[in-house]
Amino acid sequence: MYFLFLCSCSLEQIGHGPRSDADGVWRGPSYGKHMSGTLYAVAMDYPDGYDWRADLGSGPVDGLCIVMFADGAPVLKIPVGNLYETDSDPQRLRIRSGHLYTDYTDGMETVIKRDGEEIQRYDAVEEIVDLQVLDGAIHTLCRPVSDAGFVYRVDGKETVFRENGTLFGGLRVYDNSVRFCFSNQSAYYKVMDGKVTKVDLQQDVLEVADMCVIEDGVCLLAYLAGFSGPVLMNDGTRKSVDYFGFIDVASCKFMMTDSLCIRVRNSHPGLGKTTDILWFGDDKWVIPQFFSRLASVWVDKSGWYAVSNQTEDSQGMIFSNGKEYELPADLYVYGDGCVVSRDTTLYVGLTSGKGRSPVIWKDGTLDTLDVNGPLICLR
Repeated sequence: MYFLFLCSCSLEQIGHGPRSDADGVWRGPSYGKHMSGTLYAVAMDYPDGYDWRADLGSGPVDGLCIVMFADGAPVLKIPVGNLYETDSDPQRLRIRSGHLYTDYTDGMETVIKRDGEEIQRYDAVEEIVDLQVLDGAIHTLCRPVSDAGFVYRVDGKETVFRENGTLFGGLRVYDNSVRFCFSNQSAYYKVMDGKVTKVDLQQDVLEVADMCVIEDGVCLLAYLAGFSGPVLMNDGTRKSVDYFGFIDVASCKFMMTDSLCIRVRNSHPGLGKTTDILWFGDDKWVIPQFFSRLASVWVDKSGWYAVSNQTEDSQGMIFSNGKEYELPADLYVYGDGCVVSRDTTLYVGLTSGKGRSPVIWKDGTLDTLDVNGPLICLR
């Protein structure tokens, strides 16, 4: 089976025999033995000595692998390429409940795999916007690659389809149900467990910036007549989230967390610069750093955590619930899901700007992952 040698991880590295599948997928001795508190990381592994920086984001190359780590140990290695029906696009890789889900399309079909094993295949060319697993069922929000609109699928079966629909965020799992929101031809809707319900808006709503389902109701971020900035509308109440008069709101979105958080991107006309600001339900405002965008954010009941990459205007920083740390030299966040807090311990996945191995920053210490490529995400 010659194609096993295409993976940059040699047979001595990934092992072979009963743990190496015929399609080149390797599962380590500790695969599947980790508990819910395990820190998972996904990284790319290019052939030894290959300078991946020039090809990053341009598609797969011969010998490329996806590697998943659990608490720093490799547990899964999957070869990438059309032969394996696995894509190198970071947006097509997701960690859910200790498993790595990938999606792929060849221009005719869409294939979803879990840990390298096919679990769904259907005749449609789609990009998976979000994927969640609840009670063994796989819920996906999909966007047709060549068309507008979206499809919501449960275990691959088309459940909700809107040809002209526009999604607000991704899937939200709450109270043992899956929810999301969308607009379609100037009307707004919420979906709970596949049931579509129209949301009636009050007459002074000029524009909806974002919306999500909170409990059984809908929480809106909207621009209203008579208000200069965005307004939070929740359970019949209205709350302005105007931070002393925004200069120019470039975007305003809910964070998909277990706590109410809004991320505002404020632009500065004439300067060509932006500043990311966070707003919390207790009216707390946080401006981590002027003239910087937050590359990755994590918010939970314990607080907020974020990373900003270095720019010509600002030093790269790690923010941990009000504490600040300078980003180590020549390291940056590549994916948007590279910050995780576990029991007050902060983990940040960092990629090397010099083409070296990626590292996990853990409360100030650095742990190196033995791969030649970028770190994609943590969970």
